[in-house]
Amino acid sequence: MSQAFKFFIFKPLCVFILFSLTWLTSCRIIDNNMEVVYQFKQHLNIYPEKKIYHIGDTIWVSNSSHESFIINEINQEKISLSDKLLNIHFRIYDAEFKSQWFYPNKPFDIYIETKVAQLLENVDTNNQYFYFNYGCPEKSIYFKFGVIPKTKGIFIIAPDNNSSQYHTFQQTDSFCNYTGNQYDGYFGQITEYIYYFDVANNNGELNSSNPIDEKEKEHLKKLTENKHIYWFKVD
Repeated sequence: MSQAFKFFIFKPLCVFILFSLTWLTSCRIIDNNMEVVYQFKQHLNIYPEKKIYHIGDTIWVSNSSHESFIINEINQEKISLSDKLLNIHFRIYDAEFKSQWFYPNKPFDIYIETKVAQLLENVDTNNQYFYFNYGCPEKSIYFKFGVIPKTKGIFIIAPDNNSSQYHTFQQTDSFCNYTGNQYDGYFGQITEYIYYFDVANNNGELNSSNPIDEKEKEHLKKLTENKHIYWFKVD
């Protein structure tokens, strides 16, 4: 099993466990005396919601909210995005491990419908990853992009649920030009980013065709049940 996919499996799972324990105990201090100072939860939509797509279809992914602010779940502070940029990472994995992808041969085209900054993308063996900044100039938490498959297979799309000890936001001027990192974290302070798919079914039954051992399938099952990932098939 590839190291990249192992990292994908265990990192979000650990964040989910950490996130759950933090909420259950209403605690601000986690392992190794790390203090969670920012915690952001965001809900994502998929359209159309299907198990099977076809080459050339567009799978739309968007944020559920159009608000001009993001809420810090630690203290319920509303943080305006009128002059700030947030960063989000996505990966699309070949869940069958049949592919060896190398740039510039991308298995998916990515189309960003909303205004974002610095769209970057690449491929790495069995996954295609991309990330972008959003917020300013839309002055909204909303973003929307399309994923257009160019190859058949079973895939997982996953936002990067993570913890960061670095800057939370990129500060901008009135023209959305980068000016600095207003919310830099200090040593021992971290920011948590948690993403969920607001879907009726994220097609977890496709996990049964995954050529990994049962223990790792169980980890994927937990991520699926908590809707941190979305499975789909391309015919």
